[in-house]
Amino acid sequence: PLFRSAAPDPGLKRPFNFFGVLDREMTSDLVKSSRESAKANMTFILAHYTTSTIRMVDSASVRSVLRNSTAYMCGHLHSFLKKINTMHILHKTGHLELELADWKDGRIFRVVAVDHDLLSFGDFTLGDWPVVVVTNPKDAHYIPARESWQKMARSTHIRILAFSLDPIQSVHVSVDDGIVSAEADHVEGPLYALLWSPAQFAPGLHEMRVEVTDAAGRV
Repeated sequence: PLFRSAAPDPGLKRPFNFFGVLDREMTSDLVKSSRESAKANMTFILAHYTTSTIRMVDSASVRSVLRNSTAYMCGHLHSFLKKINTMHILHKTGHLELELADWKDGRIFRVVAVDHDLLSFGDFTLGDWPVVVVTNPKDAHYIPARESWQKMARSTHIRILAFSLDPIQSVHVSVDDGIVSAEADHVEGPLYALLWSPAQFAPGLHEMRVEVTDAAGRV
């Protein structure tokens, strides 16, 4: 992962810090890092500002510089005055921009997983359990240009991460209202898996439902 700060220097308080700035040195460093990561399986860039609120001192576009990345993860606008809870986009340049609502007031956190070079994630509110992230097959809304999504068609198992304050009792998986309907097996830690055959599904989008129940009865 690459970490970058575009905070004004000297630092200013809101509302004067609404826009971040990358000077020539930081821009050059980011371009160099992006080029070096071009052959990497995955590259994540973590920053505070969204790409729409970063200004560069030269004519370069932030999004064009980030085109070699898998995902740009940021905050800043968060949930935009609690009016927009999901601020995610797949840019035309091929990378994801995944903004996260704030921890300070909203107590929102993110679980990120990489499964055979496929990125999956989920945003959750602290206290809402169980927490569930399906890592294979991944959500079709979030497939960046550099991911080998074809791996899902060759996979042998549905894989799920499930967390809770109490032990997990069951992880039930249903695909397309019953084409698959079974309990996943516990592998280790938070990982659960269910044998499947992608070839039995027609090309296109499908719907998966995962229901997790813990020992305290939380679902």
